[in-house]
This record gives sequence, structure tokens and C-alpha cells, in this order.
Amino acid sequence: MLKTHYITRPSFEAICVFLGLTKNSDMEIQGRIKMIDETKTYGNNGFRKREVVITTEEQYPQHILVEFVQDKTNLLDNFQVGQMVKVINNLMSVTSLAIASEALVLGSKAGLDPNVM
Repeated sequence: MLKTHYITRPSFEAICVFLGLTKNSDMEIQGRIKMIDETKTYGNNGFRKREVVITTEEQYPQHILVEFVQDKTNLLDNFQVGQMVKVINNLMSVTSLAIASEALVLGSKAGLDPNVM
């Protein structure tokens, strides 16, 4: 009979150690604002989202969409199209955290020892 191991989602700190990240592993985007969208509200709970497109200034410019949510949507009120900005986002850490968390849960469900993973 197979022994089943149940594991809860690992803590943020445990995932950071597993991936070799620090809590401050940030992604930095620098460029000019190409577009600032209006704040949009969704659902009965009033979830708010606002998007901005940053165009990088490198040999091969990229248009990068960045979303601001909830109370952070107001931060974009102080900026204008064409303005040079630097956006620092923890997106890479969050993405890596989600992937590693799912891998650890899947491994545990497959019978791997959580202490060894």
C-alpha cells in the first residue's frame, strides 16, 4: 500500500531558499511610457486594475505591459505618456515561487519525501 504524504504550500522563505532567491529579487524595467490606460473596475468586490505600457530603449525595443492593482492604480496619476521611468517589480520572484510551490506539492503527492525535495 502506498503511503500518502500531505504537504501544505511551502512558505515564501522556503521557496526562496529552494530557488536561490532573496526576498528582494526584483525585475527592473526602464524606458518611456507609451500608454497609460484608465482604471477599470471588475466584479462585485470592486477589484481595480490599471495598465501602463513601457517601451524599453535598447537595440531591440520591447513594449512591456505592467499592471497596477487596487490602491496602486493611483500611482500612475503622476505620470504622462513619453516620460522616462524605471519600474521595479517582484514579478520574477512571484512566478518562480508559484512554479516551485506547485512542483513541491506535485512531488509530495507522487510520494516523494518533502524533507528531501
